[in-house]
Amino acid sequence: MFWTIVAHRRTQPANVRLPFFHLSSDGLWECFDETGAPCDDRRKAATAALDPGFVASLRDPSSRLKAMHVLVETFFPIEERAELYALLQIAGPGESDADLPVPEAPAARGNVARFRLTVLSSYDYTCALTGYRLDAVDVGSPVDAAHIHAHAASHNNAPQNGIALSKLPHWLFDNGLWSLSDDLTVLVANDRYFREAAPDQRALADYAGLPVRLPNVEANRPDPACLRWHRRKVFLG
Repeated sequence: MFWTIVAHRRTQPANVRLPFFHLSSDGLWECFDETGAPCDDRRKAATAALDPGFVASLRDPSSRLKAMHVLVETFFPIEERAELYALLQIAGPGESDADLPVPEAPAARGNVARFRLTVLSSYDYTCALTGYRLDAVDVGSPVDAAHIHAHAASHNNAPQNGIALSKLPHWLFDNGLWSLSDDLTVLVANDRYFREAAPDQRALADYAGLPVRLPNVEANRPDPACLRWHRRKVFLG
């Protein structure tokens, strides 16, 4: 999620192994390979043991807040700080940046990043329609945080306006080939709108009437008002 804020100035793809491995030299954790042996090769780093003092510091709210401020203010340019603070849902440490120019809507971009983080974590990075999940260290997740009431129309980044969908279900949802009822069961468009062939997997039509997977936080369940908008404005019926 944080990568979306800095990606414009980076030439290499996101790789969590790099900070995971190299920051171990600061003594905050020790890296191990898949066998549990100490690891000195970043390509093989699989797990880490956190320093007990570091864990205690993370558990202290004031220490955690101070650390976030230090990291953001020290290592990120002004045009990225507002986005990061919006994503972290904390205020800046002071007024040192108040008179500096900020790019258009940085906080809004931070809100979009926070929306993605909240929605995907609520659904455990699993597609609500198909149940598909894949975790890849180097390339991230194939599951998207989809807006139910289109963001271009609503600017609504509340997690209740989101649902986790893998790429194809997301495309089908955005193009009105399926939607959700208020009881969160699948509605599939009339077959006059599409033809499909899926001999080796479940077809879209097979999901009709089935419940989708729900977020692990009940408060983040899809908002019925957003679902009604999607059925009225997008769903082909």
